[in-house]
Amino acid sequence: MKVKLISDYGLREKTISKNAELAVVIDLIDQLDWNFYYQIVIEKDSIY
Repeated sequence: MKVKLISDYGLREKTISKNAELAVVIDLIDQLDWNFYYQIVIEKDSIY
């Protein structure tokens, strides 16, 4: 599963990690400037 960061109200999308461990997500949350709008998405890998 991947961790993705979406910013600029959906205009930008960046894969942060291909490993969706809790420590990765917590580290990402701690680094963000929450004066801006972000979405953190966990995306399941395609099975095809």
